[in-house]
Amino acid sequence: MTQINYEIIDGVRRTKAASLIGKRFILAEILTDGKQIEIKEVPIDSLGSPFKQNIQYHTTEQVNRFHRILDATKANKKLPPIQVRLGHRGPKINEVSFDTYGGE
Repeated sequence: MTQINYEIIDGVRRTKAASLIGKRFILAEILTDGKQIEIKEVPIDSLGSPFKQNIQYHTTEQVNRFHRILDATKANKKLPPIQVRLGHRGPKINEVSFDTYGGE
């Protein structure tokens, strides 16, 4: 069975946090032409990040933002679904790094 691949439109931090704590799936709102067609759990390894190759992690605000998401994910709190569309562009979430220097 061929895995369907998706591109993250919104939710790279939520996906990275879920991946870091070992989750294999994440709730996603699947969009086509900007319209929701479905909400379902998708495999994290099927997600690419074409718009964000790294997570900004160099100011106190950015670090705190990521850690709020990470803590909520660890506590199994309900977070909004990420938004995705069909596609395969961008690095997989395990290849998305943290930018601790503020570069592009």
